Amino acid sequence: MWSGRHIALFLGLGGGLLIGGFLWRDLHLPQQAGVPSGLPDVRVEQFDLRRQVGGQDWTIRASRAERSEGVAQAASMDLEIQGPGDRVTRVRAQKGLFEEAKEDMTLWQVEGSLREKGKTLSWKAAEARYDGKSREWRFPGGVTFRRDSLFLVAGTGRLLPKGDIRLDDGVKARWAVRP
Repeated sequence: MWSGRHIALFLGLGGGLLIGGFLWRDLHLPQQAGVPSGLPDVRVEQFDLRRQVGGQDWTIRASRAERSEGVAQAASMDLEIQGPGDRVTRVRAQKGLFEEAKEDMTLWQVEGSLREKGKTLSWKAAEARYDGKSREWRFPGGVTFRRDSLFLVAGTGRLLPKGDIRLDDGVKARWAVRP
């Protein structure tokens, strides 16, 4: 009834299924244990990065940063952009996301300033997006700009590369006159 060949074939198939089952289980352990499969390629604490972006000198400081698949995330960060000319842009954010290929970035809980020719334009927003191609800042969730005693508040806004601002969605202006 059962020849030696049938028993060997049966044991071979059973052993193959057993090994395949263990292999499948081992390959799926990280998801079962709650360990994320997309771990970062690099994770650093207290970092300071300087690089040229679009002819401008950028300095980025962050308490923590992670990089994975061309996207970097940073926490508690300061950004300084030098140029063109005597222009200095400073930005502080609770967290940020950088897409390296496009040189785009999204920042959250942001405060910034642009200083040029002795004048300063300050801004504050819940979210700021920097477009690496157009080199403009976009504020999709509202923004407040301040220059001296003039305050401008808008539902959306843009800060253009030459320092001009464009505001939309319920723009309000307030001029605080000091005695």
